[in-house]
Amino acid sequence: MSKTSSDIEGALECPEFDLRKTLESGQTFHWVAQGDGFVGCIGSTPLFVMQKGNLLHYRGSDPKLPYLLHHYFAFDHDLKVIRESCAHHIISHQASLACRGLRIMRQPHWECLASFILSPMKQVTHIRQMSLALRHTFGDKLPGFPIPAFPSAAVLASASEAELRSCGLGFRAGNLLRTARLVHEEKFDLEALQSLRTEEARMALCSLPGIGRKVANCILLFGYERLEAVPVDVWIGRILTSFSSRKTLPSNPKKLEHYGEKLLGPYAGYIQQYLFHQARTGRLRLPKVATRMPKSPTPTTPPVSVASLRKLGVACRLQEQKGRRVKSKALRHAGSVFPSCFSFLFSSTLSSFCCWHFSLQNGKRRLTIKQRTHRNPHLQK
Repeated sequence: MSKTSSDIEGALECPEFDLRKTLESGQTFHWVAQGDGFVGCIGSTPLFVMQKGNLLHYRGSDPKLPYLLHHYFAFDHDLKVIRESCAHHIISHQASLACRGLRIMRQPHWECLASFILSPMKQVTHIRQMSLALRHTFGDKLPGFPIPAFPSAAVLASASEAELRSCGLGFRAGNLLRTARLVHEEKFDLEALQSLRTEEARMALCSLPGIGRKVANCILLFGYERLEAVPVDVWIGRILTSFSSRKTLPSNPKKLEHYGEKLLGPYAGYIQQYLFHQARTGRLRLPKVATRMPKSPTPTTPPVSVASLRKLGVACRLQEQKGRRVKSKALRHAGSVFPSCFSFLFSSTLSSFCCWHFSLQNGKRRLTIKQRTHRNPHLQK
């Protein structure tokens, strides 16, 4: 960001703040490192920020930058209280200590919502690439600043799906386009979510194209300051599963979400962000846990005798169909009683009486078939 005569420079106290950790924690996707600091936008306000100890130095043209930065980086959040809220859980508390200074940001609502619509099945690096491509293709250029503002809902609503796909969005282009049109046409009010309870706001967000519970929770946490929201992705799912005292934990995201909210407390969103950052950077080692019920052992079923099969009515008259495999009702009945697949090829000229029995060999059911070649008068018409 080149310095101009109209730029305002200053410094803001930022106790317990880590600029790099916060900007690189997967909350926002457009800030770019420049020298000892970062360049980015807060809405349509461009600025340069650099941290030195407990001071956050800034440079930009908006006289309201101190207020914008204080609000954007949530300097009013008491991180000590947040850490103490998870003191009962050792691993979470250790993660909160390791991530000192990482803060949950307050991002502009539309930018946050649109950015996380791009997130399904993508890593942070890929989301960043798509977000920057949208800015450079559709965003307003800011004089003397390398990064354009994030495009408004009105601008994206007027684009075509093909144009959005050219930014590398793939199938997400259609979801973003339909959501932008709903917001632009005022069929969905982003500001009205502020007054709703978290569960109501989550349900409202899930009604938009391309938004499920995980994406909705990201939007609520990073855009609407719902600090109890727990976005459950692959990382958080594995982490929460490893915390369970049970041998297995249902892998249903909704159940894991409720489990995380209960376990991590009133600031569960903050704590999961610490855990996510530690896991993504390789500083949190996750034990391998079973996420599915183990297969039951092979039952030791005793051999079935021919006499017992006769009692079940297995003996039957064979239908004569040339060159085809035949399954009679009795055979199908036997297959439902004994879980094995039956497939027999019989001669079209011979009605035969078959005897078979089951036995266990090497832990597996094995079917032995013995066929008598003489005619059975009892099976003929």
